[in-house]
Amino acid sequence: MACTAIRFPEPNEENLHMLSLTPALISNLALATLAALLGVAAWCDFTQRRIPNLLVFPGACIGLLLNAFLPEGYGFTSALPGALGILGAIKGLGLGLVLFLPMYMVRVMGAGDVKLMAMVGAFVGMNGVVADTVIVFMTGGCLSLLYLLRRKAFLARIERFFPALLLLRIHAADSSIASSSGSGKTESVPFGVAIALGTMAYIVLARQGLLGALHFLPVS
Repeated sequence: MACTAIRFPEPNEENLHMLSLTPALISNLALATLAALLGVAAWCDFTQRRIPNLLVFPGACIGLLLNAFLPEGYGFTSALPGALGILGAIKGLGLGLVLFLPMYMVRVMGAGDVKLMAMVGAFVGMNGVVADTVIVFMTGGCLSLLYLLRRKAFLARIERFFPALLLLRIHAADSSIASSSGSGKTESVPFGVAIALGTMAYIVLARQGLLGALHFLPVS
C-alpha cells in the first residue's frame, strides 16, 4: 500500500498576522492590566480610604516588567505602541513620585496616592505621567466641585423644609472644625478615585492623539 504524504498548508502573510500579537494588541493588554489595577485601587480608596501596598508595589513591578520585556515602541498609549524599556519605565515611576511627593508633604494627599501615581508612571513613562498628572488634577477638581455642589444642594433642600436644622448645621460645622483640627482628618473626595478616572481619560485621549502638546519629554 502506497503511503501518501500529508502536506500542510504553506504559511502565508494572512495566517502569520492572525497568529501573531500585534503591537497595538500588546499595548491594549498592558493598558487593560493598568486599568484593572486602577479600578481596584479606586474601590479600596473609596470604601476604606486607603490604597494597600499589596496592590501598588506589585502593580509597579508589573509595569516595569511589561516595559522591560515586551516589544519596544514609543509607549503603550502612543501612535506607534510598544514598551518603553526598563529605563523609560523607571524614569516614569520616579517622576510620578517627584510630582506627587510635595502634595504628600503638605498633607494634601496620602502616601497611597503618591505610590499609586508612581505605579502609573511605571506603565506610561515620563511623558505619560506628566500629561496624566494634568488630567488627574483636573478630574480631582471636578469631583470635588461636584461633591460640594451635591452636598450644598442636599443641605439646602433639607433646610427648606426644616428651618430649625440650620442651627444644627452651624453647630455641626463648628464641631467638625474642632474635631478636624484635633485629629488632622477632614471629609474629602478620595483622590485615588481621581487618579483612576483621570488616568483612564488620559489613556483614551492619548490613544486618539489629542495630547501631543503635553508630550514634550524624552521617550526613554
